[in-house]
Amino acid sequence: MTLHTAGYAEYRLYIGSVNMSTKEQFTKRELVDAVARLQKEWEAARGYTHTVRVSECDYVCGDYEESGWELSVINYPRRRHDLPLIEQFCVELQSRLMAEFRQHRITVMADIPGSRIAFMAESEDAATK
Repeated sequence: MTLHTAGYAEYRLYIGSVNMSTKEQFTKRELVDAVARLQKEWEAARGYTHTVRVSECDYVCGDYEESGWELSVINYPRRRHDLPLIEQFCVELQSRLMAEFRQHRITVMADIPGSRIAFMAESEDAATK
């Protein structure tokens, strides 16, 4: 048996399920396909990619409810990478998903050694929503 170790890091992206242009819900399959397309491009350009876990969740704010997903990218011990490379992948994933699914915002939570941070990308028209 071989034991693999890596420094702890987890990035979580939070995305709703409603395309803000069409007002229609997109499916988990569509989301997974979008993630897989980026992973293939990333692998072709860099020789590696990052594993992404997709979990269903619900968002509740007062009377508003929306289904969505939490996407998690970790420093997977079998394929460990420097934290800036993982963050770069997450920022690209955030950007791609915002564009493809016409999201007003996607939040990324980073749990990395020494700090926990959150950053949010917001579309130009999100302030009015």
